[in-house]
Amino acid sequence: MRKTTRLITALLALVLVMSMAAACSSNNNAKGNSNEGKGNATSSPSNSPTENTGVDTSKAVKLKMILLGDTPTDVDLVYDELNKKLKEDINATVEVQFLSWADWSQKYPLILASGEDYDLIASANWSDYFKNARNGAFYEITKEDLEKYAPETVKNTPQEVLDSALIDGKLYNLPMNYKEVTIDGYIVRGDLMKKYGLTEIKSMDDFGTYLENVKKNEPEMIPWDIGANNENYLIRNIVYTSNNYYNRLAVQSGVQYVLKNEAGSEPQLNLDMPEYIDFLKKMKDWNEKGFWSKNALVNKTPTRDSFVNGKSAAFIDNILQASSTYTTLKQSQPEWELQFFPITTGPLVANPYINNGMAINARSENPDRALMLLDLLRNDQWYNQLTTYGIEGKHWELSADGKLVSQPDSAKYGPDAACPWGWRDSRFYLTPQDSFPTYEEVMKNAQDKAVKSNISSFALDKTVGNISAIEKAVGTLSEQYLKPLQLGLIKDVDKAVADLKVQVEKAGFGEYKAELQKQLEAYGPTYQ
Repeated sequence: MRKTTRLITALLALVLVMSMAAACSSNNNAKGNSNEGKGNATSSPSNSPTENTGVDTSKAVKLKMILLGDTPTDVDLVYDELNKKLKEDINATVEVQFLSWADWSQKYPLILASGEDYDLIASANWSDYFKNARNGAFYEITKEDLEKYAPETVKNTPQEVLDSALIDGKLYNLPMNYKEVTIDGYIVRGDLMKKYGLTEIKSMDDFGTYLENVKKNEPEMIPWDIGANNENYLIRNIVYTSNNYYNRLAVQSGVQYVLKNEAGSEPQLNLDMPEYIDFLKKMKDWNEKGFWSKNALVNKTPTRDSFVNGKSAAFIDNILQASSTYTTLKQSQPEWELQFFPITTGPLVANPYINNGMAINARSENPDRALMLLDLLRNDQWYNQLTTYGIEGKHWELSADGKLVSQPDSAKYGPDAACPWGWRDSRFYLTPQDSFPTYEEVMKNAQDKAVKSNISSFALDKTVGNISAIEKAVGTLSEQYLKPLQLGLIKDVDKAVADLKVQVEKAGFGEYKAELQKQLEAYGPTYQ
């Protein structure tokens, strides 16, 4: 591992020196998060990739790329535009398939296990990148591959970015080149807030007051149209983050072990947390008040869709999705006055780079061309911004001061909504001009308070012993018994939790904890 890492480091250092020299005479690239150089998004690289590398692209290929999320209306328009240029640049085209949020967690592992024919797939720590790579799902990207097929990635990607995806010194994923902090918040209608005399939402109880007013005054609406998976944002923030716990050790939802953000802490079962039990009882109270549909357990409509369509009055999501929704609704429903209130305002653990990334199928017949496509998506401003924001002039425009201005058609291809996260890069990421008024203040506050911790790079090796089988069994129990609890459908919360703890113990969760603790100790200090 060390030998391979040193080789990659040496290669990157050499190329970095060369690129710095070139940069002195050419200032085409944008810098950091500033807007400098972010104009002229329709500009193309001065040379075709094949002109510089000598790669043989004489044979035309068609790539298939699998992304996550609900399919944008205009995705074909955007990727048709991309394919015109991609054909010219590397003699390839790409077909995109989306796995919807409603069932991606079921379909994703089936695609990997079935040997389905695809070339590229969104892959991150939260989609079990480390486990899938160890199981042979992904193509190893060697230093020779990077040098030959992704030279711009070598030039522009810091070593720490690639390090976040290394497994035993080998690379199977190109993570995003972006320092990300996840800020989740309550997204509500400002016009209704004014109607009820409410000015802000600073707590879960404030959110409950808003929902109660909607229930009382808007009989045609569902206050919060959640489904079986939509309450996870609230649990993560209210139960874990607000109480200084990290909940992404292995799985991010359901029955799980979490870790207190302090030196020497040991994994703790979430079902043992008083805060978690309080949350479940609060959800029971909200369910009895009718804040969501009685069919919530089988509701697969994304809460955002229900909100945008005027069926409900709130949803919870991260600030980027909130901003995208704001710009969309500002065109179609300006009177709604969308507002975003962060759920937690305390320190957040910064996400690792591997929180988003792209992997190549180990069975791909064209891993070279797939890597060349990634090189363009990651490093060419036109490719990057086309896939992130849509077609300039149709879905978005650039303001005089270099900010993103959404157009009416942005509703058909929302900013940052079509899963371009794996090639997200701070050089090309735009600040929205027409986001909600507190956008920049909230972002700055969160980034200023972001806590750096190597715990975010920890990945449980699930190929050891029975870990994978136990996790699957506990996941099934969570689906069957915990989700009804989280939706407030169970009257006796304490008894149901006690029964569930017995079930997960029988499934081997004690053994799971011992292995988790062992790997954490081997990993080293997590909080310093």
